[in-house]
Amino acid sequence: MKNTITVDGVEYVKKNIEREEELTIETFSHKETEAITKVIAKQFEWSNKQRTITKEMIEKEMAVMDAGNVSLIVAKTPQAKKILIQFIDADKQEQKAPTLKYDESNKPIRSRYATNYLIPALQLFDIFDESPNISVAKDYPITIENKHFRYILAPRVDKDEE
Repeated sequence: MKNTITVDGVEYVKKNIEREEELTIETFSHKETEAITKVIAKQFEWSNKQRTITKEMIEKEMAVMDAGNVSLIVAKTPQAKKILIQFIDADKQEQKAPTLKYDESNKPIRSRYATNYLIPALQLFDIFDESPNISVAKDYPITIENKHFRYILAPRVDKDEE
């Protein structure tokens, strides 16, 4: 491979400039992005550090826990990760979503969840045109998910039940 190029009789040296591969991510509409960000911001704190999303981040699970350790949101698609990264502090340990196994029987159950956490979660899933899957079990976290996000909310435990 020739390292020089000649233009109008003048020889120039080619420089190899390595550039990071540009990451192209399909995005939600502006209206959807604004609505999603607004709903997530009701429960999760903005990161104090600006972060750029990388290919490595896209390939692994991305999750953030609320300050009270009551709810966790997981971004499942690159579009969702692009939004959720705004709420992940680079200095904090990465969150991992637990693997939850739900009983498949049709037994009636009773579990209680804090509405101040549950309502924003439902508002998040209401933004999308698809119905979310909801998994619930007695005294077990509720999981609400669609193709973009998974939201896990711990059950409410009253002091007199302990």
